[in-house]
Amino acid sequence: MELGAARGATLLTPDEIYRPHSVWLADTLEGETVVGWRSWDPDAPMETPREKAKSTGVLRAFCALAEADAKAFLRFAKRYGPLELCEEHELPVGHSPYAASLHTPGAAEPCFAPRAQASPDEPHWRFVPVEVWRRYARDVQGALSLAAAHHNGRIGPRDDWNQLLRWLEIDVTPKWLGDLADERFFLAFIVDRWVDLSGLRPTLSWTDKRPEIGLGSGELFGAVLRELIFAIGRVHGLKVCAGCGEPFIAQYRRKWCARCGKKAADRAAQRRRRAKIRKVNKETPDGA
Repeated sequence: MELGAARGATLLTPDEIYRPHSVWLADTLEGETVVGWRSWDPDAPMETPREKAKSTGVLRAFCALAEADAKAFLRFAKRYGPLELCEEHELPVGHSPYAASLHTPGAAEPCFAPRAQASPDEPHWRFVPVEVWRRYARDVQGALSLAAAHHNGRIGPRDDWNQLLRWLEIDVTPKWLGDLADERFFLAFIVDRWVDLSGLRPTLSWTDKRPEIGLGSGELFGAVLRELIFAIGRVHGLKVCAGCGEPFIAQYRRKWCARCGKKAADRAAQRRRRAKIRKVNKETPDGA
């Protein structure tokens, strides 16, 4: 059966991140500063949907946490949601059972046990230490730095590799450091492992005339990885929409995604027309 010659699907729709009902910053008895949140509201009806946030700008904001103070983590979590990690492995909650280690198989089921407050009176509170979250921010920032060097034909900065080598689970400096081809291979290997951990996957939705194809996981780390792989891969034809700021696959020389489309182009044309009129009026002498 033929599907006809209708226009194709919209590619790379924005990823949406689930946000908790409340977020706070606190110090634990062990002296750790943590970002805490309530995973769901026990007083709300069960059918109440979780709040979602657009992922626009999440990669840049996530990397900025590498050297930020604790309050910046709280502001980030309120906008994009927290980095939810499992208690046993300090890996993204729900990670693949075989992603916990490169050398030994993981559990039989995905790991969904987050770090939780010890008090049984508050079973819905979750938390992540700021310094553990900061380590992830430095990892992603290091991957971007290495990719930039590799794209320019240079070997990566040693400090960035020192940050990322833990993902290869080796304790000694590898002999391949300094070889550009090997560095590119292992950087891609590490990022690919992150993708596996994040649960990032293609998505399809169809609520309008045209289907929408996306890439996401609904969680923070997946949204960060979505932008990271496009940034590192320099996807051919990938542009940022001048209207909404989201990435999309451009055909020809379009500046706007299908969602913004002609309306955004018309608004831009009107702005240019008004600016031109103001310039002419300014340059024209009174009474001319």
